[in-house]
Amino acid sequence: MDEGSGQLSIVVAYQNKDEAFMAFDSAIVGGDTVYQAITPKAVQHAGNGLIGACGSWSVINAIEALKSTKCTPYNVIAELRELKNSDNDLGAEVLFAFPGKPLALVQIDYSVVELSSQFMAIGIGAPYALGYLEAFNPAEIGKKELMKAVEIAAKYSTGVIKPVKILRCGAGK
Repeated sequence: MDEGSGQLSIVVAYQNKDEAFMAFDSAIVGGDTVYQAITPKAVQHAGNGLIGACGSWSVINAIEALKSTKCTPYNVIAELRELKNSDNDLGAEVLFAFPGKPLALVQIDYSVVELSSQFMAIGIGAPYALGYLEAFNPAEIGKKELMKAVEIAAKYSTGVIKPVKILRCGAGK
């Protein structure tokens, strides 16, 4: 499988003061073929938040190993820097969602950006998912809307496939 082909996928996140959701597809691309993966592209970690990634299966696997850790964008960057031979390029985008906190995006150059929006998507299907979610008042977004956003990305983007998987965490856990 092509290491960089993970960009051909999608992770979508939403948060409000009470909960956070992260939905993702099942695609892995090898050459001209899209396969269905069982490995999740997102996990819930011990700090009561969600982390998802697109762009590198080695990053996705590393995030899986961090489930028992209280993760922040900064301690995850430190772990991922050790994973890479060169600090020039993360090889992935990583999305963080916590109840009651801004969504955060770790970009390919290891920069961290906190977002003003309550929802965000990364990966090749992101424009379709974001377009769909823009039609909603943020207070109306939940599990159903995030799953539908990924389904729409799968309909229009050849690098996104079903089934859609979703995670949720609540405040005060």
